[in-house]
Amino acid sequence: MSVIAPSAPPAQHTSPWPGIALALGVAAVSMLASQVLPGISALVIAIVVGVMVANLTVLPPALIAGTQFTAKKLLRAGIVLLGLQVALGDLLALGAPMLAVVVVVVTVGILGTVAIGRLLGVEKGLTILVACGFSICGAAAVAAAAGVTDPEEEHEERTVTAIALVVLCGTLMIAAVPAVAALLQLSPEAAGLWAGASIHEVAQVVAAGVRSAGRR
Repeated sequence: MSVIAPSAPPAQHTSPWPGIALALGVAAVSMLASQVLPGISALVIAIVVGVMVANLTVLPPALIAGTQFTAKKLLRAGIVLLGLQVALGDLLALGAPMLAVVVVVVTVGILGTVAIGRLLGVEKGLTILVACGFSICGAAAVAAAAGVTDPEEEHEERTVTAIALVVLCGTLMIAAVPAVAALLQLSPEAAGLWAGASIHEVAQVVAAGVRSAGRR
């Protein structure tokens, strides 16, 4: 879960279960909300809610131990499990050319974003989060990178900014990719490949693919 707790250490004998229950509640609400918000995954909603809770409210001390545990342990475990859903056979079935496209997109995306960030004078930490979010898998990549670059969660605003950019640009691409595909008269398969290569969030890729197919 993505609820980010304040940095103050929890009481030594505080039970983590109240905070864990809060995180699970936010996860359940996020999953329900994702059903009525096409193009926005439950993970994005949960992270946004967690960041808002951390920055706009003060959690009771009884919740701190559990929310810190979910932010530092369960979130990272969830990201690993999300990656395990992709079967090796499915990846190999894409073929060498498509796998090469994936490697190029990720490599050029990260290095190019870092270079642009330096050119524009953007803070290094924020540049890395944006690069990972746009080049890998959106909000999940931002959360994973934030756990490494800001292990003590001292700079939540970086995560907020990176996630906001991921959601905004990915949402715009839901309409942009099908429009460009129709203009270039691409087949549904080709449009789907371009969507997968250019859009970071899985839910947004699916939404763009559905829109592309609906134009046929």
